[in-house]
Amino acid sequence: MAEGEDPPAEGIEAIRRLECEALSHAKLASSGGGFAWEWALGDDLAGVLWPIAYSAIGLLTSGSLGRVKGCAGCNWLFVDESKNRSRRWCSMEDCGTHAKIRRYVARRAAKRAKRNDS
Repeated sequence: MAEGEDPPAEGIEAIRRLECEALSHAKLASSGGGFAWEWALGDDLAGVLWPIAYSAIGLLTSGSLGRVKGCAGCNWLFVDESKNRSRRWCSMEDCGTHAKIRRYVARRAAKRAKRNDS
């Protein structure tokens, strides 16, 4: 979706099945004046995927798919909630900072190379 392509039907079906499994193990609990799903993971390793599957289905059905982007610094996806849809990184603290440091170091190296050529 982040690359403008439709996901494969078998992928959509797999995430749907996983969400059904997730909800069959979920408990509706009071949370900050409302309610939210909670999962007790126990010994089932698939349980770590339940909140992810639930969130993925929420995103697919929210209408915000046009705002899903791939990070310019890593392989993570994020929802660009900026007003002008110009966000480039999953996290400014991580990928954004690293990208800015790389550009800064490259500019300094180019200036030094230019001075040494003169």
